[in-house]
Amino acid sequence: MENFKSVKYDVENELRDIKFKREKTHQHFESMNLALKRLIFAKKQLDSDLPILGKKQEIFDLLDKNNLIILEGETGSGKSTQLPQILCEYYKLFENPKALPVLVTQPRKIATRSLAERVAEEL
Repeated sequence: MENFKSVKYDVENELRDIKFKREKTHQHFESMNLALKRLIFAKKQLDSDLPILGKKQEIFDLLDKNNLIILEGETGSGKSTQLPQILCEYYKLFENPKALPVLVTQPRKIATRSLAERVAEEL
């Protein structure tokens, strides 16, 4: 809940700043779209009951302190679908044009493709 409130506050400030700019450029609308997507993403995470989302801040702290972390979790905990999204959020992938991509592997090609489609849809 605290993370959602923080994101909501940040997004509201971003939208207020965007609103007061007089020029309505493509970048203006892209910024507004990105801010709204961040808010929707945070709300979806708040509504979800996947165990990995409850560990998001702990994962962020581990990423701050370590070059490598290994996560283990039960089937259905959100490792495959939520972890890529958490990493995109942590590395600010959509806010930083110089950010490196997040790569996730799966043991089978079909699983990789369907997982990529699902994560893309959720993002």
